[in-house]
Amino acid sequence: MTDFNYERWWELHVRSAKGEALTVEDQTEYNAGQAILDSQDTIVDSDIFTRLRILRSTIQRAAHRHAELSAYSEELDQKIAVLESNYQRLTGQSLETPYAVA
Repeated sequence: MTDFNYERWWELHVRSAKGEALTVEDQTEYNAGQAILDSQDTIVDSDIFTRLRILRSTIQRAAHRHAELSAYSEELDQKIAVLESNYQRLTGQSLETPYAVA
């Protein structure tokens, strides 16, 4: 089966799935078509798995960077709290606004 004909293979597949006996030639053609389809699936699966591995790695790097930035943000929040407290202690004034800023 040098030229794969999906429609012909599908016809043989339906016949086989219904339990119909295929001739030796039809069975050979059906098996050859199945082998072609299986090899194409392997190529597609390989490409998909490669892409998924790349995406997983990208997500892991982004999650790591997010954790770093979250820790840094927390560190800055603590420094701000200390500075605001020192400012209030020195000036007697609060840095909190008396009204909500929209």
